[in-house]
Amino acid sequence: MRFLVIAALAVAGCHAASDNGQKQAVEQTPKHPWKKLPDGSWGWLEASPSEKFANEQAERCWPSKGRWDCLSASTLVQVGDMEPPTVFASRYIKARYTDPAIGIGDDAVRGGYSCQSINGKMIRESIFQNGQGGASHSLQTNDVLVGQQGGGVVWSPDFVVRYMRENSVEPTLRYLDCLHVTTMVVENSLATINTTSLKYGMMTGRDDVMLYDMEGRKEEP
Repeated sequence: MRFLVIAALAVAGCHAASDNGQKQAVEQTPKHPWKKLPDGSWGWLEASPSEKFANEQAERCWPSKGRWDCLSASTLVQVGDMEPPTVFASRYIKARYTDPAIGIGDDAVRGGYSCQSINGKMIRESIFQNGQGGASHSLQTNDVLVGQQGGGVVWSPDFVVRYMRENSVEPTLRYLDCLHVTTMVVENSLATINTTSLKYGMMTGRDDVMLYDMEGRKEEP
């Protein structure tokens, strides 16, 4: 009888281990159709249309210092509208590229930089900080009329990083070259994000300027 009990417990343990293994396998399975690009980055693109809007989302992650430096972009256009899409873009760091994307408004987002291109006519940049309960507080905004004389200029990466440092903003969302990234999408499509047309230095602005970290040390953006 004792042998039967031990055998039954062993079988139950095997089933539990099997169930746990299956659960872990499901949890580790990427939720998006990731594809690898020649530069070692990974990306995905998905469409989620509705009756009123045609929406696409894309993500591209580059290996950087043992982690992943990721760009998230999405487009929103009303069905039947001939205007260029509104493009949203943000940049953040992940431990694994398959980890869930960080979204504005999540408790994990403490603050940083975000931007959007409105119908290809205006770039809107924002530096924000999340407070208690996840409430988002805009600290500084910048609207630039694209291609118009006197329409303003986009922020430099040095200004963005310096402003966040001076005002104690924890940059969960980091600086990105908003004008370059969103213009690429407006003039082509969101699929361009996950091609060799977009290089890491183009996304970060690294080729133009070195940035300061939160302690005032020079760092790459």
